[in-house]
Amino acid sequence: TNLIGNKTQATYINSSISAEGWGVLSSDGCTEPKLTAINSKISTTGNIGGYGTYAIGNATEMFLGCEFNVGFDVTSLKGGFLFYGDSTPEAVAKLNKELELGLTDKELKAITNKSTVINSERFGIVATGDGTIDVSGGTIFNTGETVFLNKGATVAVTVDGSKGAQLNPAN
Repeated sequence: TNLIGNKTQATYINSSISAEGWGVLSSDGCTEPKLTAINSKISTTGNIGGYGTYAIGNATEMFLGCEFNVGFDVTSLKGGFLFYGDSTPEAVAKLNKELELGLTDKELKAITNKSTVINSERFGIVATGDGTIDVSGGTIFNTGETVFLNKGATVAVTVDGSKGAQLNPAN
């Protein structure tokens, strides 16, 4: 999918999203989009690599309790705010309110509390534009190469390991 336009929003809950080619979820030609996935599996297939998400236009992208399996990088950051964390009841309820998702109490209670796990054959985040990265909860980055590849951008990175967050680059 590709978010375009001004303040466009997409949210995936308990979904499996994959792309055979270049990218799975992205924003492009937009301003201030919001892309959210909760307890979803995001994967690239095929043999040409690809990214899980693309953030541009001051995008806010939040991934709670997700599993990423990608060939190149989990996110290509060209301008935005990235959050990777756990799908705690509190975090999901907050998003439900902020994004006006309309989830009922019963639906909120049915969402399992999970940590985000990122498996990338190469990199975690490739930054070519400014932004912020927040890694919290039990999020685990497993990468074949470096976790954060910065190509001249101004990026603020926060990793809170107090609840088990891990960065595991294979290099």
